[in-house]
Amino acid sequence: MSDLDCARALTRSMGRAADMLETGAKMLVAEDDLADAHHTLDVSRSVMADVASDLRLAMKLGAVADPVTMEPIPIAAAREIAQRYGYDQVIIVARRCHDTPEPHGEHVTTYGRNAEHCSVAARIGNFLKFKVMGWVEEERHHG
Repeated sequence: MSDLDCARALTRSMGRAADMLETGAKMLVAEDDLADAHHTLDVSRSVMADVASDLRLAMKLGAVADPVTMEPIPIAAAREIAQRYGYDQVIIVARRCHDTPEPHGEHVTTYGRNAEHCSVAARIGNFLKFKVMGWVEEERHHG
């Protein structure tokens, strides 16, 4: 799969993830907090669109990661995004989906600015990992 095909697949996946996130948000909040959930969803969709745009630009500029390694994204990176752009919660989904080189895989990093936001971000991250991306329970402790 080419870089462009991967980016297109990621963009489609992100759209499906946004739809699933909306369903998950409705399950996570009380009915009277739905306005906040919709705002969070709108922000998440905006961030996902920005990520897809950044990915396309990086590929055009030839900014490609080391093809041999695949590192976890540190929570500090998610915290930096939250602080820089003014968000309470950040959920990062990273995928390596090329045919070559190995390894292939997915990674999810979450951040919340306080205990409540951290808990919600973690629940959304787990929802995406296990309900959208199809991780199995044994991966819960490794990813």
